[in-house]
This record gives sequence, C-alpha cells and structure tokens, in this order.
Amino acid sequence: MPVPDNYERAEKPSKNMRAKDYPVGTKWTLEISDVELEEMKDRQDDSKTEEKICLHFKGKDKRYVPNVGATMFLEDSLGKHPNAWIGATILLGVFRVQYGDDFTNGFKVTSAVSPNAVPSDDDETVPF
Repeated sequence: MPVPDNYERAEKPSKNMRAKDYPVGTKWTLEISDVELEEMKDRQDDSKTEEKICLHFKGKDKRYVPNVGATMFLEDSLGKHPNAWIGATILLGVFRVQYGDDFTNGFKVTSAVSPNAVPSDDDETVPF
C-alpha cells in the first residue's frame, strides 16, 4: 500500500512535559513532590548519555526536566542539593526562546521559593 502524501510519523507519548505541547504564555505554580536523576540520551548525539534531574509535581502526571540554565536558577534559589527542593514552589512558564538559529517554545522557571521560606509580615522593612 502506498504511503499518503500527508503522512506524519506519530510521536510516542512522553512522560516529560514538552514546551511545544503548550501555548506561549501558559504558567503554572507547582509544588515539587519528588526529584530524581535519570540517565538520558544526549539530544545531539544518541550514542552518548548524561544524568539529568527530573522534577515531579504534586497532582501532575508529567515531570519536568530542567535545562542547564533552569537547574542553575533552582540551585541558586533553593540550594545545591536537589533533595532539599522537595516541597518548594516554582513558577514555570512557556516562552518563545532562541535555540540555535531558530525560535521555539521553551520553559523558563521564573520563581522558586523554598518550603522553609518565612514570609515577612513587616512591610516597614521594604526599602522604597
């Protein structure tokens, strides 16, 4: 049987969040429920693998695999030990980002608050 001209190979479902699956401007406030390391194939070279951090969120089925920049932001905001990130709240959004010479949808973590953060009730200390 001939292959139709409009044939596209179906993508297999992913256990990871993919920015291309959501419209630009989508934002979530998410609580980290678990952190794990997983050996994953390198995107540029299938013969290589690397360990990646995977974040699971309370009440969500899909996990998020932060890129290097997002991982550095989370380490700066929440500490160098990913297990301590459990219980933290992050703000994750979908933005247009540059990837090589192209623009595509990508995730950005724009806020991360430790579960141990103590909110201030004293508005008098704000320096403006």
